[in-house]
Amino acid sequence: MGDGLDDLRGWRALAEEPELVSAASAVPPGDAAAITRLRRRYSAALVHRALSLAEARRRARAKWPEAEALWADPEGVEQATSGPVAMHKARRFAAAGVARALDLCSGVGADARALRAGGVAVRAIDANPSRAWMTRRNAECPAAAADVATIRPAGRPFHLDPARRRGGSRLRRLADLEPPPAVWQRLWRSSTASAIKLGPGLDPEFLPEPPRAEVEWISRRGQLVEAVLWTGALAGEAPRRATRIDLAGADRSVSGAPGDAPLGPLSEWIFALDPAVERAGLAHRLCAEHGIHAPHARLGLLTGPAKLQDPLLTPYRLLEQLPWRMERVRRRLRELEAGPVTVKTRGKAVDPDDVAPKLSGHGERPLTVFVLRWDRRRVALIAEP
Repeated sequence: MGDGLDDLRGWRALAEEPELVSAASAVPPGDAAAITRLRRRYSAALVHRALSLAEARRRARAKWPEAEALWADPEGVEQATSGPVAMHKARRFAAAGVARALDLCSGVGADARALRAGGVAVRAIDANPSRAWMTRRNAECPAAAADVATIRPAGRPFHLDPARRRGGSRLRRLADLEPPPAVWQRLWRSSTASAIKLGPGLDPEFLPEPPRAEVEWISRRGQLVEAVLWTGALAGEAPRRATRIDLAGADRSVSGAPGDAPLGPLSEWIFALDPAVERAGLAHRLCAEHGIHAPHARLGLLTGPAKLQDPLLTPYRLLEQLPWRMERVRRRLRELEAGPVTVKTRGKAVDPDDVAPKLSGHGERPLTVFVLRWDRRRVALIAEP
């Protein structure tokens, strides 16, 4: 704990030097002369910390609009929930009528901040004294440094963000997370509800099973960003949910039990699935809703006769299907007056970064080529976004 307290003293000392914080934020990365000038006025350790804060705030801009006021280190920003995703979770707490909650392993306080903004009274806990201090400043809520394994929720709902990195390496197994699943089980046995933040690549088959649970996969800007294990009063009726976070707050979700999409022939339109839907195994729910089907069981595509407007589906008009032969596909793209070509693939059928420049032409028509392993052969689907 000694090193942690020394680190906390360093952050508190920096908070007493607003001029240094401001000056460090204006230093371009790697500007040795500017750094030397700062070290003439402040200690090297304090300047280093100020530059770390400036770097953290630069990285945080993609996650929070208010990043310039954030207190964080770069690693804390990397691990933190983005603002829109944190608000989505906070809305679920509010919709369930949660008035008071714990934020365990709070990090720099992104989720605590969102919960407070959603009207939930939050008490935060983190094992790292500096991170607890950051949460207190960023979320303006009570925060303490403690081992969450010693906490007893006493009925209160909680949000838990287990550490998924150790020594700079990502932890792949659930059993390696800190705290591990055995601690989660102790916590939810003394709570009415919980939300446990996990990596989007988790295999739900290995999750411990609380009495009532739902796993939600969340995407933002077309990328899987998070999975959440909801338990108790916070869990939905279905075991799986996929949610696309809209920056305007108009989130789109689909839920149900996992299943297989119906299969059928390619039609005039193809639809790329949102990765959250595919990961949750809920493509069949969209098929039932829209009257469409999958052309293949493992390609992440659906197809139908008409264009659809659904945030969970990206539509492309199918122009042609042909065997994947680089020169043949390139000739056909020239005939179609292709301009810039985007290549999408799965299972390393091709290297898109290598192939796309070779297929792009000088025309005015942007096209997309899906290069896919169709059973034992490779095919190219030429499509128009």
